[in-house]
Formats: sequence, C-alpha cells, structure tokens
Amino acid sequence: MSKIARQLKSAINWLYTAFGFVGAVTVIPMTAIIMVDVIGRYFFNAPIIWSLEINQYLLVSCVFLGLAYTEAHEGHVRVFFVYNRLSPKVRTILDIVVRLLILSLFVRLTQETASMTMHAMQTGEVAVAPAETPSWPSQITMPVGCFLMCLVVVSDFCKYVRSLFQNTTSGQVEVPHVRQS
Repeated sequence: MSKIARQLKSAINWLYTAFGFVGAVTVIPMTAIIMVDVIGRYFFNAPIIWSLEINQYLLVSCVFLGLAYTEAHEGHVRVFFVYNRLSPKVRTILDIVVRLLILSLFVRLTQETASMTMHAMQTGEVAVAPAETPSWPSQITMPVGCFLMCLVVVSDFCKYVRSLFQNTTSGQVEVPHVRQS
C-alpha cells in the first residue's frame, strides 16, 4: 500500500472513530433527559414536554454517526451459514459485490439526506412538537454518517479487490477480515 493510501486510510479511520464517539456520547444526554423526565413525571407530576423530541433528535445522531464505526469494526448483523461454506475466493468476490451494493445504497442515501437537510435549513423547518426546535441540526448527522459509511465501504472494497488480485497468483485468496462466530 502506498504512503498516500495509508494516510488516506488513517484519515478515514480517524473520521469514523471521532464521529462514532460523538454518536456514542449522545446516549449520555438521552439517558439523563429520560431520567429527569421520569422523575419529574412520577414524583412531581411535571414531565418535560420536549424530552421526546430531543431524544428523537439525539437517537438519529447516535444511529447515523455510529454507522461507519460499526461497519469498520464488523458490528453489523451478518449471517454466515452459507458464507462459511464458500471457498475463500468466492467469499472475496461476494464481499466485493456486497460492498458495491452497499456503496450504491449509501451514495443515494447521502444524496437524499443532504438534500433533505438543505431544504430544512433553507425553509427553517421545525419539529411539529411543543418545543418547535429546528430539524436541521439533527438531520445534518444523516448525510455525514452516510458519507462516512461510503468512505469505509470504499476502503473495504479496495481491501477486498487488492486481496483478490494479490493472492490469485498463489492460488489462495486471503480474506481480509472475517470474524467467525
């Protein structure tokens, strides 16, 4: 791997780790808001009217900012009962095809969520809820998360293609990363 490719991979790793951390940290205010809301509701008969709205926004951030990190660490659900029965070369080819499908989906999601977010910013869209908070701060995490997912998928795609072509001459294909469960 060239120096530029290593630096690019390192930058992608830093980005998905940083944004994944931000996504994970959103669980803390979500938990605190729910806790305060429950205490207020059941002990003081005074619920927080905006708690559901804010938690929905934070949940969107948690999910979308954590997508790329989860993919990079093979945390998404996978089913191996057929996959493990395939030869290493066929598995690598299947991984390449799957990465292309995932990439096409997430490129489209990035475009659509970016368009939706821009529209919300331009029109001043607010939530249909008591607090009427602007929707774009939460929505902006969707195209960011989808774009980071695209970067991770492209990185994985390159890894699988490189693995396929580097090991074809020896007759064995080394699968870059497959966790056996």
